[in-house]
Amino acid sequence: MPTTIVVGGQYGSEGKGKLVAYLTHSNRVDVAIRCGGPNAGHSVSFNGRFEIVRQVPAAVINPRTRLLVAAGALVDPSILFQEIRRFGLGKRRLGIDGFAATVSRQHKELEARLELRERVSSTLSGTGAATASKILREPRLKLSPLIPWLDC
Repeated sequence: MPTTIVVGGQYGSEGKGKLVAYLTHSNRVDVAIRCGGPNAGHSVSFNGRFEIVRQVPAAVINPRTRLLVAAGALVDPSILFQEIRRFGLGKRRLGIDGFAATVSRQHKELEARLELRERVSSTLSGTGAATASKILREPRLKLSPLIPWLDC
């Protein structure tokens, strides 16, 4: 079974989402996995529509592709549920590993207090602070069983 992996070697903005959307649109892709977090997002165009996806894989454009968010990925529940509603996703199509971590309100507030937008071009999404919590194994980092119906 052929496998294609799209990896970014920078901090982002390399076009990973556009490439995944293109591959998904032009090939039969059974499963797409998102490993990152909900920062700036991926912009994709299909069927005359322009969409920005920040939480689910850019392969959402192909209704036959199973979408997964991997262990270690970051999940912002508010963004996730917006995208679930927008794309009409359910548990047959979308799975989230129970070891994905949740971006909390506290992570967003920490980034805002540190004035990261100017210093490191932060999106202030809390992704950087949540990643730091993950690396430091801080107790405030919650894993995603808060969304048990989406478990892979």
